Amino acid sequence: MRLHKLLWLGALVSGLSLAGCSALQSDELTRCTSDEACPDDSLCHPLAKVCVKSCSAATDCPSSAKSCSGVSAASGSEKRFCECQSTELCEGDENVICTEEEKICAPRCTNDVDCTAGRHCDTATGNCRSS
Repeated sequence: MRLHKLLWLGALVSGLSLAGCSALQSDELTRCTSDEACPDDSLCHPLAKVCVKSCSAATDCPSSAKSCSGVSAASGSEKRFCECQSTELCEGDENVICTEEEKICAPRCTNDVDCTAGRHCDTATGNCRSS
């Protein structure tokens, strides 16, 4: 478990390589600041700043992220991402949750450093929250 937390923290600090889907569909998420940093089938989530599988319908999404929903981007356009519906569907250990704001499967936060800038960790739920 300690190794998992260290890997998560190290990934956050280093610009993260949290691989590409709406969760831990591939054992890690890929940190990003733009869509160009993500694999071809993914977009940079505007709030979570991780690559998330893009979609046009729910059928494009994996079993852990059964919904396709739009999120407004800074440019004013809408990006469509696969979103998780419950923690039970996330593929991972007990430290992986379906986050409340982003709707992606990700490791629970344990302190503010686990969250993107301007957000804080709700340690009771393991969710990063907007300030």
